[in-house]
Amino acid sequence: MIQETQEKARRAARNWLLSAWLLLVGVLLIWWLSDPHGSRAALFVAKGLAIMPLLLVLPAIARGSRPASAASTLMLTFYMGWTVTELVANPSAHPIAGVALIITVACFFLLVLWLRVLPRA
Repeated sequence: MIQETQEKARRAARNWLLSAWLLLVGVLLIWWLSDPHGSRAALFVAKGLAIMPLLLVLPAIARGSRPASAASTLMLTFYMGWTVTELVANPSAHPIAGVALIITVACFFLLVLWLRVLPRA
């Protein structure tokens, strides 16, 4: 009974985390593709490289890798800093940067929850 409840909690935490993670990637893509100054090739490549860490760690998180999940909490601080900077410095990006910041913070807390329900090796 207890193991069944723990497994349900793990599945729910993983599903919420993966959903929020993909939502973050989608919001960042929409934000950067809708940027009127983002048509230059160098900016396009830089923005693509900025999303790569989110996409590269996704399969490891889905498998339940504890080291990848722990490292991802550190990686998300970059996105938090970036969105806060955009909120402060770029008035035209306030709505989308605010949404990206909220989703990034949600991903951070969901990662902590995920790490709490993962079995220790």
